[in-house]
Amino acid sequence: MGSGQRIQMNASVVGGVLLLALAAVAFWGARGGTPAVWLFPRLAAGVMAVSGILLVEEGIRRPDHVVMWASRGEARDVLAFTLGAVAYAALVPWLGFWLATTLILAGAAYALQAQRDVQSLGKWLGVGLALGLGFDALFVGAFGVPLPGGVLWGGALWRPWLP
Repeated sequence: MGSGQRIQMNASVVGGVLLLALAAVAFWGARGGTPAVWLFPRLAAGVMAVSGILLVEEGIRRPDHVVMWASRGEARDVLAFTLGAVAYAALVPWLGFWLATTLILAGAAYALQAQRDVQSLGKWLGVGLALGLGFDALFVGAFGVPLPGGVLWGGALWRPWLP
């Protein structure tokens, strides 16, 4: 790629195809066991699939192209979020769903802020912790979906919502 060339793509079509691929993987992976285990992931996959179809349709109807990674900062941000998602997947078994979710939510919210400081990081860590524990309680306690408590915490047996 020369210095003047830029990658252009129809963001709606690309995003829609990616959502359809994720939906297919999620739908295929959510099987076996009781309906409490596979029903919610399959419903979420269905919503992703419908959203993907709508995005592809919009991209075909309005074939607008956007310039990808017009600056080094944009490429850095995409790479950072991709690495964050990979780190999240790797850390869930070790830290547990609740703490890994706390860190990814707080980190993403903090990174998306225009102005960052220590106070806002603390605030987002608190919000992330509340959401991480809340999601853990909802899925484990209410839906009966087993989520990892974390090897470092001995499976986080302190969670009162565990059956």
